[in-house]
Parts: sequence; C-alpha cells; structure tokens
Amino acid sequence: MWGAIFEMFKTKNMKKSLLLLLIFAVMQAGAVMAQPGGHGGPGSHKMNPEEMARKRTDRITQELNLGKTESDKVYQIELDRAKAIEKQMQTQQQEGNGKPDFSAIKKLNDERDTKLKALLGEERFNKIKAKEQEMRQNEPPKQQ
Repeated sequence: MWGAIFEMFKTKNMKKSLLLLLIFAVMQAGAVMAQPGGHGGPGSHKMNPEEMARKRTDRITQELNLGKTESDKVYQIELDRAKAIEKQMQTQQQEGNGKPDFSAIKKLNDERDTKLKALLGEERFNKIKAKEQEMRQNEPPKQQ
C-alpha cells in the first residue's frame, strides 16, 4: 500500500505539492499549539458567580483579617455583583452582542464599592483598593 502512495509522488510537481502540504500542516499545528486557553477552551475553567465571589471574599478576608460576620457580608456583596455580571453577559450573548458592556460592569463595580466602603470603612476599603491596584500592575500583559 505504501509503495503505491510513494509511486504517486515521484513526479516533480507532486513532490513540490507534498512538500508544501507538509509545511502547511506543520505551520497549522504550531499555530494551534500556540493558542492560549481562553474562556471555554481547553485548559480553561470559567468560574461561576459563587466561585468568583468566594475567591474575592477570601482575599479580602485574609488581607483585612475579617471576622465571620463581616466576611459573610462581603461574600453577599460580591455574590450579588458576580450574579449581576453573569446575567449581563448572558443577556448580551442572547442579543448577539459579543462584546461586554463595560459601562454596565463599571456601574456594578461602583455599586459594590459603595457597599463595601459602608461595611468596611474608608481606611480598610482604601487598603483593599490599593492592593487591587498593586496586583493589576504586577499582572503580565494580556494577549490579544
């Protein structure tokens, strides 16, 4: 069987075609391997609202050494925001708009910040915001 296949590629044009096909296949494989694991892709995990709220609450609780009562209140504030953002994204997907509405997300973030500031007080709230800013500056640049 292999002999028949090799016989087919003995002509110059067929050899060139095979070589080009092989080069193209290698380039495609390299391009696929270089793709980052984005939302929903292999190697990625899209967090649900509960996971998002828990992760952020745990970070704030640890940073400020919050007690259970305050931590539970922070979790509820974060959960409300995460659910609202998820609902916003689902609505946009249903409408066929693939880009997130950043103004709506900013409004949700501002509402969350107002609630957190009222709960934690100005000084502790500012400490959290400063830590977030520091973390953002230390993030590697996002690939486009």
